[in-house]
Amino acid sequence: MHAVWIVSAFAVLTLPSSYCLGDEKPDPPPGGIRLLEGYVHETLQGKDTRVGRISKKGGITINYDIGKLAGNYAVSRSKRAQWFREQRVAGQLVQIAFSKEGTVYITFPQAAANFYASVKTPSEMADVLLMVLTFPDKKQTKKNGG
Repeated sequence: MHAVWIVSAFAVLTLPSSYCLGDEKPDPPPGGIRLLEGYVHETLQGKDTRVGRISKKGGITINYDIGKLAGNYAVSRSKRAQWFREQRVAGQLVQIAFSKEGTVYITFPQAAANFYASVKTPSEMADVLLMVLTFPDKKQTKKNGG
């Protein structure tokens, strides 16, 4: 009987500090990205960079790869892209490449952040841009030393 109690206590004590029994909190997206209604964020396991996805059932899936070792997805695909554009958004340089296969690559070089999604319709492109271009939130950047 004591063994069961000890094992149960150990299991509770070793849960991640962010885990709340019966009260799970949503997984916040990187850089304070503001999600459109119905979209959720999921952090995935990366090797040397921060990876994850933003998705909605029946909607588009946006993947990301953030970190100095991630490289620059938009520039590396720019030569074979349908189009490539650069612009400053909220003080940050943003590079966007759209592949011939229909994948949009959005890179924030200063933050070493890459986002990409296979888009099939203009409304999917709008959803991707409306969410990804809210990265990084200036408040989040200041908290993280940016």
